[in-house]
Amino acid sequence: MVLPMLYGEDESPYIQQFTWEFKESIDSQQFLKAWQLVLGRHDVFYSRFSFNKQGMVEIRMADRPQMEFDYHDYIDLPRKAQCAKLKAFNSEDRARGFAPPRASLCRFNLFRLNKQRFQLLWTSHHCLFDGRSRLLLIREFIEIYSALKNGKQPELPAAHAFAEFQKWMQSHSFESSKKYWGDLLQGFDEPTPLFSELDLEPPKNTGQSVAKYTTSLSQSFSQKVHRWSKNHGVSINILAQTAWTIFLHKTSGNDLVVFGAPRACRRSSIRSAEETVGLFVNTIPVAVELTGSEKVETLVKRIRNQWRADRDHENTPLHLIKETIGFKSNKPLFKSMVGFEKYQLCDLLLAETGKRYQVELEGYTEIPLVIQVHDGPRLSIICTYHSTQFSESGIKQRVSCIEAILRQLIEHPSRELKDIQLMSKREIKQSLRASLGKVVPLPGYAVHQRFEEMVINNPQQTALVLENQRFSYEEL
Repeated sequence: MVLPMLYGEDESPYIQQFTWEFKESIDSQQFLKAWQLVLGRHDVFYSRFSFNKQGMVEIRMADRPQMEFDYHDYIDLPRKAQCAKLKAFNSEDRARGFAPPRASLCRFNLFRLNKQRFQLLWTSHHCLFDGRSRLLLIREFIEIYSALKNGKQPELPAAHAFAEFQKWMQSHSFESSKKYWGDLLQGFDEPTPLFSELDLEPPKNTGQSVAKYTTSLSQSFSQKVHRWSKNHGVSINILAQTAWTIFLHKTSGNDLVVFGAPRACRRSSIRSAEETVGLFVNTIPVAVELTGSEKVETLVKRIRNQWRADRDHENTPLHLIKETIGFKSNKPLFKSMVGFEKYQLCDLLLAETGKRYQVELEGYTEIPLVIQVHDGPRLSIICTYHSTQFSESGIKQRVSCIEAILRQLIEHPSRELKDIQLMSKREIKQSLRASLGKVVPLPGYAVHQRFEEMVINNPQQTALVLENQRFSYEEL
């Protein structure tokens, strides 16, 4: 996670931009002081990363928290110009990245848009903290800023040190975990492919290496998923993992498929983990071996039981898993990741403060395709993907396949895997209708002769697609 940043790579992954809109007057001095007090409470913000003489990553602690703060006044600009400047600033800020060891890994830009409307851009590197930590930090900021505005001294309990978790990791024996992952990934030697045949349309050159596609399931189908999940004691996270497992199995032809999934890792190490700011989250491999005769409901239970068994080994560093199964350090273990978000930050803040804040988090990883399922009255699917590898139409098709598999999983749980379709009934009908076209009587000769005639008349038509290569009839 830190290496791309230390090597100074452009478009370094793991940069996170969090925007937070305030519909109230902001005291910029107290606002800055509040963030200084928040960051000063947590040891992770004193961290500086660099290479030592042996070329290993080294962490040093600074005398004060590493942060930057800037104030921008856009109040004299019309709304449209404000939006354009904010968008340009965000892009430039992301491109700027971080340049350790001297640069801070956390910076704040506060924009004044009118007297009662401000927007914060909080840019940080994911190596410092995770999503749970962000919520803890925001809670502290709201409490401290409120106290300062009212001329009071903020009173918070002492913060827990992330260094305690680091000590636990250094002293923990991963021998049993190495055996666990070694057994689970036995025979696995290549990352599961992502069915590039769906990306027949060349990826668009938008000037950005990462793109996002978001869609929502219908409310009626979302209710069915929630009901099935509750009645069968299976989380929606497991249903999403099962759907992606089946998709990878069907499209890759592999009986053993592997993808990544994030674990919060807040209940399997130090006691204070739930209330500690730092990077606890860990992405682990989900490895599933399948047979066509297995019933879907049996597969769901297997994946659920495996996810539970993973708890005892969820803190295993990914590089250690790779070493255990003989993967080179620069070789990816998986090309896709599936995650689930039960609660949205804006809803949590509403419940705690009574205010509806508009917040948005933008960030990406080195993993080419990340699929996030968000809970709610309407389940939503958010795909963050490397736009140099995937086309938008291909991503839409993959999401359509996930929904089709989910529907069959819910409606026909006793169906065998080999009978699961990647398209919905409606899509199958549309495809058949499109392929049949206008029905005309065949001329008086055989089908293969008709095919030969079509080849002669259309020599430049694509006849074969093999990964990223295309061959015309003439070339074949």
